[in-house]
Amino acid sequence: MTDIELENLKVFASAGAIKKGHFVYSSWRHGTIFVDAKALFDDSKAISWLCRQIAERFKSSAVNSVTGPAKGGVVIASRVAECLSSFYSRKVAFVPTEKKAGDNFFIRPAFRRRISNKRVLVVDDVLTTGGSAQKVTDIVRALGGNVVGLGALYNRGEEIPRGAIDVVDFFATVNVSYQSWSENECPLCKNRVPVNLDFGRGKEYLMRRREVV
Repeated sequence: MTDIELENLKVFASAGAIKKGHFVYSSWRHGTIFVDAKALFDDSKAISWLCRQIAERFKSSAVNSVTGPAKGGVVIASRVAECLSSFYSRKVAFVPTEKKAGDNFFIRPAFRRRISNKRVLVVDDVLTTGGSAQKVTDIVRALGGNVVGLGALYNRGEEIPRGAIDVVDFFATVNVSYQSWSENECPLCKNRVPVNLDFGRGKEYLMRRREVV
């Protein structure tokens, strides 16, 4: 880990963004660490510091628009677009995504002109499997956008960035791999450690378990 990544990790820790326990992630995999990037949103200095690093990393890519998966990625996208606009002394468009049933995303027609034939940077807050970022990347390409790369605040996935997401360039302000397991493999489940209901998909997971039973 580089010196700047260590400094960034301290920013996450100071904000109380790194939680320990038994968590169910958006991918439905289980793990002992949950990174709550939303804890940073109350600290404008911290979130600006991290988003500026993403913007710095991709400023040579001549970005026209920035988007990311709802909800956390949307917040990051707006901040990164603002930074890039300042760097370029021209407007870099922010494109919000919305979530619909089945963990899928969509971009409203009113915003699609900001994607078609544009150089688009996809961003996210925390990556585990990269599934949400890949879905947004696919949407951008389907709308005629050119994805120049993927930026993230925190990469906690074991496969990211090597081959997990189809992008030409990748950057995260922090890269730390934490082990995760499927439900059947999870040692926490086997030891009957309670699932955290405040973060991740713990509540949804328990509801699904009850429906199966």
